[in-house]
Amino acid sequence: MAELLTANIEKTVLQPLCSHLDKLAKSNCAFDDAIKRNNNAAAALVQSAKLARRVHFGAYALGALVIACSLTLASWFFLHRWYSGRIDEERAALVQQIEKNRAVLLKLAESHRTLELLQDPESPHRILIVMRDAACWQSTRNHGVIEFKD
Repeated sequence: MAELLTANIEKTVLQPLCSHLDKLAKSNCAFDDAIKRNNNAAAALVQSAKLARRVHFGAYALGALVIACSLTLASWFFLHRWYSGRIDEERAALVQQIEKNRAVLLKLAESHRTLELLQDPESPHRILIVMRDAACWQSTRNHGVIEFKD
């Protein structure tokens, strides 16, 4: 009877317990494998994040360089156009002034008058333009007017 009881306990209690313990050991191995796979995946994710940071930093640096070059080039074109326009305007104004001066000098040459540059005796740093035998007065717009008879 003891043998039958031992066999029956072994069959009903110990064998299921052994099978459950085997399953538990296998599941522990599965957990260990899952932990290893998880650690490997985490390491790969860390490497990917480092690579992504490097790529993003490089892209931001490249973008900043492109923006800086674009702004520099646009500024250069704007300033070049602006200065060339100003130079053309100043050149036209100078040509116009030269034409006016030429007309005045021709009128002076026709009247046989001459202009002289003299140093002001009262203040040596001032230079005066003098025309002999002419009357001078100041207009309401503070222009000096030289009047002479033909």
